[in-house]
Amino acid sequence: MSEGRQPAPERQLDRIVVYWTLFNEGGRFIACELCRTGIGLEVRCIRDGADVVRTGPVPTAADGATVAAQWKTSWLAKGDFVERSSRK
Repeated sequence: MSEGRQPAPERQLDRIVVYWTLFNEGGRFIACELCRTGIGLEVRCIRDGADVVRTGPVPTAADGATVAAQWKTSWLAKGDFVERSSRK
């Protein structure tokens, strides 16, 4: 898993699930998603819907969920992003 690795532009990319989205006070956000590429499954963190900031191949969706949870913990520990609670 690498920080900042950009996927090759010619690769097919289908979003399967968004695991989480975190926000900062300035309105920016980080989302973590599981995608199917031409070569397999990949967990990706995207900033503001466009900039890929972290990627990592995973063998299964279950492994993807584990990686996503670890990355979420890491982002929250940095203190720049928080979860928004849903209002009912």
